[in-house]
Amino acid sequence: MNHCSFNITLEWLSQQIFDMVLSEEGYNLYNAVYAVAHTYHEIILQQIESQQIAELKGLSHDCHQMASLLKNRVFTNPIGELVNMNLREKLCAEYDICNIWNFPQGFGLKVKIGGYSPYFPQSQQLHISEDLEWTMGAAP
Repeated sequence: MNHCSFNITLEWLSQQIFDMVLSEEGYNLYNAVYAVAHTYHEIILQQIESQQIAELKGLSHDCHQMASLLKNRVFTNPIGELVNMNLREKLCAEYDICNIWNFPQGFGLKVKIGGYSPYFPQSQQLHISEDLEWTMGAAP
């Protein structure tokens, strides 16, 4: 608490659009619900096409079918990002590293200060801007 300012306001946050950087858990939950809903819809359509009537014993089969379909589900979510539900398959994603600057009068600014890319050699995958000034002095 020694480094925290007591006059910081979060009012500006209500005007911001939250993205994956600020609410990763919500983003992941949304994608999971989206995938389950569309997979369940696909199962129902398959049953209707084959004129199957869901019986009590068929429900456990549906759970296995759901798990099997979810494991292989790859889709583009409503904001246009590719989502792969197969956790064993590694996606090569690039990330921006951002910092939120708080200014007087409650203004804030999200600034890109670096990034990560798996496509660069291992020693260069993580990049932090050389212009970044650390609180204890200049960047090391």
